[in-house]
Amino acid sequence: MSEIKAVIFDFDGVIFSTPKISYPIWKKIFDGLGIEFSEEIYRKKFQGARTSEKVPRILKEHSKYSEELVEKILEDRENVKREVLNDIENKDFEDMIIPGSIDFLKQVKDGGLKMTLVTSSVKETAMVPIKRLGIEDFFDVLLFAGDVKKGKPDPEAFLLAAKKMGVEPKSCIVFEDAVNGLKAAKNAGMRVVAVNSSNNYEDLKRENPERIINNFENINLGDFIE
Repeated sequence: MSEIKAVIFDFDGVIFSTPKISYPIWKKIFDGLGIEFSEEIYRKKFQGARTSEKVPRILKEHSKYSEELVEKILEDRENVKREVLNDIENKDFEDMIIPGSIDFLKQVKDGGLKMTLVTSSVKETAMVPIKRLGIEDFFDVLLFAGDVKKGKPDPEAFLLAAKKMGVEPKSCIVFEDAVNGLKAAKNAGMRVVAVNSSNNYEDLKRENPERIINNFENINLGDFIE
């Protein structure tokens, strides 16, 4: 087994959980278009996928696709999400932090490993919670939707993260909560740990990660690198 030199984290569902606001935002948008949108659809077709890919897919499934409509939806969604994130009270904001995740980031930093945060969100939206959490300086690299052309399960984002950190893919371990993210990590030739923050254990298990955790409470860095 290769020595681990770097850790890559997905953001939403691994460090910070926004389904309580993400799902209602999407449901409101699609309800307005007369498209059925359930929590199951959100979990299976939206989590871990790029917004620029998943929205056209849903529209095409309902014969409502047009480039103009996709553009309008993406603009509306990012604006609404930023407003919601900015308006969340501190207590409710803290409740959205995956338990133990911030302490685990500190462990990785103190352990001298390099770190990258990879998210399928656009930079302007993702930076709202990142700054409020005060975690920006933990990472050597931050990668957003606009930094890569292909979304998960394509490994492009993870391979770019390894390149920017100056390490081989086999020396990276990835923490992901979505099936597409697990596939992307494996396609990149990286070790991967699944974070079952969305109660989709069976879906994650089918991807055969080396371990499945519910959160980072009582999780030690040494469990993965020794």
